Amino acid sequence: MIPEAKIVENIKKNIEANTLNNSVAIDDPVLTPEEIDNLVDKYYKIKKNKVKYKIDKKAAEVLIEQFTKDIINNIEFEGIENLDDIKSGAIITGNHYSPMDTLPIKKLIKKVYNKEIYIVSLASNLALKAPLDFIVNHQNIIPLKNSVEYLTTKFKPELYEKLKNNEMVLIYPEENMWNNYKKPRPCKRGAYQFAAEANVPIVSLFTELKEEKDKIKYIVHVLKPIYPNKELSVRQNSINMAKIDYEQKIKAYEDAFNQKLDYTFSYNDIAGFKKED
Repeated sequence: MIPEAKIVENIKKNIEANTLNNSVAIDDPVLTPEEIDNLVDKYYKIKKNKVKYKIDKKAAEVLIEQFTKDIINNIEFEGIENLDDIKSGAIITGNHYSPMDTLPIKKLIKKVYNKEIYIVSLASNLALKAPLDFIVNHQNIIPLKNSVEYLTTKFKPELYEKLKNNEMVLIYPEENMWNNYKKPRPCKRGAYQFAAEANVPIVSLFTELKEEKDKIKYIVHVLKPIYPNKELSVRQNSINMAKIDYEQKIKAYEDAFNQKLDYTFSYNDIAGFKKED
């Protein structure tokens, strides 16, 4: 899914402004808090009808396969042995480069643990344009919205219950998706705070977008797991873990592309994109 030129120009502007976690989207829904509340309520109501939800989830998987034919046969994994010691629940972090970038991670966890993952997703994604809205509404997502009450009474209890039950939860610490952007971006602390509070490890991933002729190969690098230090506060753990994860992702990038990371913009940093003269 090669990004539109407008998105690439938004990436360029944000790099030049050093705002590396900002949104570059051009058509994301703009919603009121009430509309977001309604979307989340609707999502949980959909899930309550378990029979229909199961059927619709399979239909969503068919749609995903249609959208990801160019991805599904071009996925490789490196460093899987770094998962050997993880037997508990964990928070997975990865670089956010595509609406479908959960697919390689799902495939990895299915391969290693034979189970599904849960995905923390902004509640506004429930209102994406069709058919993405249907796909999002029928994934194992934990919606996130800007509400302290929701965070403490609904989001965190659900998240921690999943981790307690040895589930894997994917959170993108870069926050916003940058379409086909090859470089890792700074990691916000939220994912690491949750990991420290729940006392679970971070499964650190970096997906390399390697261009080969007319296709992109997706190489998922499984990096060293990151554990909270019980002697440190949650806040200090979140700072330390975010720093370690970002450094690991930088090293994975530099090893993969044989070059130092810097944020000077180049159109070559957008996999598959060809700038028109």
